Amino acid sequence: MRIDDIKEGKSYVRRLNATYFRTVEMIVDAPSRPGGKLVAWSTEGFAVANRAAKMYGKCGIKTFAAWARAEAE
Repeated sequence: MRIDDIKEGKSYVRRLNATYFRTVEMIVDAPSRPGGKLVAWSTEGFAVANRAAKMYGKCGIKTFAAWARAEAE
């Protein structure tokens, strides 16, 4: 996706028919991050090593845009 397409409060998937999505919680300026902004995201029900819970992460907006392929519906 394009960096300009990433918005707070929206959810994104890596591929269609994905089993989970990531919701953008916050976007803040961070010159040291790829794309100059930091994206804080969360996802629910994502199982990692038999754990299913709310997961959190953060990355540069350029990295997030490269991961996101489409907005979740």
